[in-house]
Amino acid sequence: MKLHTLTALLLSVVTFGITANANTTIYESIGKHGEVVYSQMQPKNTTNFKVHSMRNDGRVADAGQLSEQTQQQAAPSPEAQRIADLEQQNQALQNQELANRCQSLRANFANLTIGGRIFETNANGERVYLNDQEISSKRQQHQQLINQYCQGV
Repeated sequence: MKLHTLTALLLSVVTFGITANANTTIYESIGKHGEVVYSQMQPKNTTNFKVHSMRNDGRVADAGQLSEQTQQQAAPSPEAQRIADLEQQNQALQNQELANRCQSLRANFANLTIGGRIFETNANGERVYLNDQEISSKRQQHQQLINQYCQGV
């Protein structure tokens, strides 16, 4: 009888000793009514929660450090995926427009640099020929625009 009691006591002390050093994981989430909910079980109705690692005595797992707070990354919802795809398409269109604009600026700059008679068409559809000073001014404007917008293109 005494051996059985001693064995049970020893087993309970060992079990307590093992669990005393273990870290506890606490999940922090937002409830249905906007309240903060803390739980030892992972929330089932949400993917938006924080994980805190705490010791059994309530202190953080590593002394002198803040508790672990990691945001769980869930698979993006179909709506979020659609928005991300649209943003990516929009960015690709903007990049294409910038490349086309830079190509046009470079072509115009080349035409201004080559020389010859340069003209612009006015609102009435008539040709207005530029003098050397106007050509030089336009060439400087195009060079500034190329430097400003076409660096990485």
